[in-house]
Amino acid sequence: LEHRKLMLVLDLDHTLVNSASFDEVCAEEKPFLESMYARDPPKGRSKLLHKLDDLQLWTKIRPFALEFLAQASKLFDLYVYTMGTRIYAEAMLKLLDPTGVLFKGLVSRNDNDLTDHRDRKDLDTVLGQESSVLIVDDLPEAWPEEQHKNLIQIDRYHFFSSSCKSFGFDESSSLARRGIDESHSGGSLASLLQGLETIHRDFFQYGEFSFLEDVRDTVSELRSHILEGCKLAFSSVVPIDCEDSLWILCEGLGAECVLEIDDSVTHVVAMDPESARARWAVENGKHLVNPSWMRAAAFRLGRPRESEFQVR
Repeated sequence: LEHRKLMLVLDLDHTLVNSASFDEVCAEEKPFLESMYARDPPKGRSKLLHKLDDLQLWTKIRPFALEFLAQASKLFDLYVYTMGTRIYAEAMLKLLDPTGVLFKGLVSRNDNDLTDHRDRKDLDTVLGQESSVLIVDDLPEAWPEEQHKNLIQIDRYHFFSSSCKSFGFDESSSLARRGIDESHSGGSLASLLQGLETIHRDFFQYGEFSFLEDVRDTVSELRSHILEGCKLAFSSVVPIDCEDSLWILCEGLGAECVLEIDDSVTHVVAMDPESARARWAVENGKHLVNPSWMRAAAFRLGRPRESEFQVR
């Protein structure tokens, strides 16, 4: 803390990168991959798609990941924590940090004999007080519940169809199958960086007395006001288990959630634009957003523009 730096523990797969073995790449996405691999990156950018023959892997770096790491390293001491093998993790770090100057440490599955729960991540394996550590991961369940206050959940990066399949999603919904990629400047990591900069600013606002602060309190305070003034109703097309988790998330962000719609509702959350509540929102001039709007608010630590999360 004397150098005005907090500790940032980053997940690897689905947060910074997405990988697929050569055998997992389907015929439908192979032409897009080969075309992307052959193209030179835009001027001033680095190559994001890599073919690792020694590991028999395709690896796609998430858009803005390299810029994110470079900027975040100025405010945080960076660590990677992955349930992947050390061989795989070290190969990924060479892609993300070729000069070896950004990351302070790596914890992999091979190191988990340091803990009692080898199938789970734990801050006990990372040096540093929990009061000054932040976690970024797409999977909160990988961490003990008592460490969720340290965690900022980021949406999962599914570039390869095999990645979608492993989570039970339609393979055709992967970015590679659709021939597109996440936005560079408007994607998840760019938004996350804004949130992390806000946390860092607020944590160190008391200067030399900041060592008395707890970053978990900083995050909690920021989150509790993000959707303040928003009154949300959910469309019936949202699965009940998803609705419950979204309900809890939204209330934690300061929103009010209601079962019935009336004129005081400001937002309707839906997946189907033709549902009755979605049509009601459009007809009555209310915001109509998909569930990603709330998740983005959680990791941006700010209210996203509703127009970016339209229901189609």
